[in-house]
Amino acid sequence: MSKADLTKRALSEAFSELLKEKPFEQITVTDITRKAGVNRQTFYYHFRDLYDLIAFSVKQHIHAILPDMDSTTDWELDLVTVLNALREERDSVYKLGHSIDPGYAKRFMREHVSGLVSSFITKMQPEAHLTQEDRRLIAQFFGAGLIDILDSWVDEGMLEPPEHLVRRLSLFLADSIDTAVRRIAEARSAPLT
Repeated sequence: MSKADLTKRALSEAFSELLKEKPFEQITVTDITRKAGVNRQTFYYHFRDLYDLIAFSVKQHIHAILPDMDSTTDWELDLVTVLNALREERDSVYKLGHSIDPGYAKRFMREHVSGLVSSFITKMQPEAHLTQEDRRLIAQFFGAGLIDILDSWVDEGMLEPPEHLVRRLSLFLADSIDTAVRRIAEARSAPLT
């Protein structure tokens, strides 16, 4: 691992530790760099701002939980794993979720969940002749619904066991995405009248 990667991880770990001690809005770059044992200039060499650090930290945490997420075909198991990890870190999730700009949180979730749905489409329908725009539209549509359901799950205290939530989601999600992909592919291949 490079020195830059080690430094970014140290900053991320310092941020995570501070988040356990106090709310996000009270955490400063100085707090993070002091805890990580580096200077402010080092922080800004690696990250634009605290939100950039948050994005990196979340990606690192997900990668630690699911190192082979890009090659997996079991989205249900992956989602259960991520939701269980969220439950284990519920205090930090609540602090962060109630402290950061809601617009940022939505954009972050939209980008990553839509990406996961798009990846799921590619894995489950590799032969589907969809344009990038079609794939993006399907991913945005289903991603938005998934984000809303997960957001509600978090707001309601993460009480429902992840296995139950994912089982209920899978009852309609996979078939619905499959139907959307098939219909768009059929519409693309149908002659215009």
